[in-house]
Amino acid sequence: MSVYLVLDWLVPQGHEAQTEAALTELRNHILSKHPQIRSVRVIREIADDPDRRGFRWEERYDTLEDSRSVELTDVCDDLWLQVWQVAVPGSHRQSLWDDGDRADWLES
Repeated sequence: MSVYLVLDWLVPQGHEAQTEAALTELRNHILSKHPQIRSVRVIREIADDPDRRGFRWEERYDTLEDSRSVELTDVCDDLWLQVWQVAVPGSHRQSLWDDGDRADWLES
């Protein structure tokens, strides 16, 4: 079983590049400073909404304890601030998930 920290938010059209740049720096920072984070995925909404674009950030951990042991750094705070500065107010949601029994998954 894995544990996922999932963040969802919206960005106004025209601010995607700033968001993407900060997320790229976050991934690079995680690679060097946060070994408890086993993987990161960024999923982007492709709906044709002319006003905004949705983003989903998923961090995977081996255990719940690992997810709680990550110590945020000033670099983390600064990079996330760049994301939240352009996010649509009130659109941010954060939650913890587990992937349960993978035997129930359908994958090809």
